[in-house]
Amino acid sequence: MDNKELFEKSLKYVPGGVHSPVRSFKGLHTTPRFIKSANGAYVTDEEGKEYVDFCMSFGPMLLGHRNPQVEKAVTDALTRGWTYGACEKYSLDLAEFIVDKIDHIDQIRFVNSGTEAVMTAVRLARGITGKN
Repeated sequence: MDNKELFEKSLKYVPGGVHSPVRSFKGLHTTPRFIKSANGAYVTDEEGKEYVDFCMSFGPMLLGHRNPQVEKAVTDALTRGWTYGACEKYSLDLAEFIVDKIDHIDQIRFVNSGTEAVMTAVRLARGITGKN
């Protein structure tokens, strides 16, 4: 399938055919590119066209797609397990690093979703303000 066919199919299942209202294509005379792969600073769409990725997933791909050092670290981490839903040393080390580097942070909690983050913020606000 080419980008246009994928977009037409996507319109049936995804609001606006894209996963972000920021990237809505309603005002453009083209269709979104459906990405098949990425490497370094480039992404390749389903039609085989290569593009410079100026977005870099809005930050997480700062070192580029499939950076060898990052890929090795991720692969090594996956061999130890995927997710635990419990305490583990890596997140403790990261928490210590962040708290030690940023003066106004006394403690930090890592969460798994935006919903969990909002729930935590609401509980914190209730505790501080005494309101329910």
